[in-house]
Amino acid sequence: MVDTSRPAAARPSAGDVVPLGPQDEAALLWNDQAAFVFPIDPDYRLDFIEWDRTFGVRVSEELAGTSTTFSLSVELPDGGCGTRTVPMAGLSWVAVHPGYRRRGVLTTMIRDHLHRLHDEGREPVSGLHASESAIYGRFGYGLATVGYQLSLGRDVALRPLTGAQAAAAEGLRVRFETADPERHGDLVHELYHQACRRRPGMVGRTRALTLADLRDTPLELQRNEPLRLLVAERDGVPTGYALLRRSMRWEDFAPDGTVEVRELAAVDRATEHRLWRAVTQFDLTGRAKAGRIATDDPLLSWLVDARAAKPVRTDELWLRVVDVDRALTARGYAEPVDVVLQVVDPMCPWNDGRWRLHADGAGAAECVRTDDEPHLALDVRELGAMLAGGTTASTLAAAGLVTESAPGAARTLSRAMRSDVEPATTYGF
Repeated sequence: MVDTSRPAAARPSAGDVVPLGPQDEAALLWNDQAAFVFPIDPDYRLDFIEWDRTFGVRVSEELAGTSTTFSLSVELPDGGCGTRTVPMAGLSWVAVHPGYRRRGVLTTMIRDHLHRLHDEGREPVSGLHASESAIYGRFGYGLATVGYQLSLGRDVALRPLTGAQAAAAEGLRVRFETADPERHGDLVHELYHQACRRRPGMVGRTRALTLADLRDTPLELQRNEPLRLLVAERDGVPTGYALLRRSMRWEDFAPDGTVEVRELAAVDRATEHRLWRAVTQFDLTGRAKAGRIATDDPLLSWLVDARAAKPVRTDELWLRVVDVDRALTARGYAEPVDVVLQVVDPMCPWNDGRWRLHADGAGAAECVRTDDEPHLALDVRELGAMLAGGTTASTLAAAGLVTESAPGAARTLSRAMRSDVEPATTYGF
């Protein structure tokens, strides 16, 4: 047991970063449960963990912190109407043992994560979902995507599609099935990644993570119905799905069920429209809830009653630039830009200093070291916030978080980095 009665000054500040392996699965689960207070499920399996990218911080003989990295990708703007798929290191399962809080364990883990990525020349960006939104900004992560949680009533009215979209919707059929990793794994994995390419900020996942999301354990099935899948098809070809679970309660002898939409992905607008209609038309249910919706999701425009959605804003993907030059040249730019950035990055000193970003507006960009006077000065955190094309340099400058020394530089960079489609992240890892 950890002795939490000792005064903080008597405890070591941090420990050594050590690799973990499959033999440490129980220790990883225990440390995560101790930090996040979730029930222990004896049938929960960590077969989706990439053990060669999983580490802990050990103090003496005790495991004080744990984390893993998933080999993911993120969609970034290509400068036009599309996206570029960029490798992203997904930092996850970050947990500090309650007995070692405020002793530098988290800082040690994140510094090791970022320096390891840089030294190995792997992903140019790191991404995460924050358990507490105030934590990761101090490590250089910027809030790149936001979204909405929605609650919709049953049979909420949607405006009909018009033109070609209406014709595309005519041939759609939706079937209801129990989700099964073996039967639906490939279908969900492929459709999800097709849907990702329609919007910046979307995160591409490994097949192992897809299969884990489709799996129920006996303990879960004691409390809930099995995961269900609505699969949309056109001429026998799947075009989208909604992964969901229903819960039921009765009030004064009347049913009052809830549909929890875990994920909805589609390759076209007509399929999205059809799936949302199906989600809100289950018998015996009074509402449908969705946890991650883009702030410009077409569903918000389809609602006849604009107040029906009851959106709650949420922070989603936090992005951290690992290497300034590689990250800024991995994405495209909508307009020509030539700007010198003074980047502040104390945790990753190879990023600290001045960088000239030049893009021709036709997709090509370069980012190199320079001694020229800066046009904009900013913390590396703000670069992460701007990377997916949502938050702009102008917005951050107006907030006093970006310093503009060349008039118009923030506006020029904003127009070059902006995306026509709001970035969003509908998958949590």
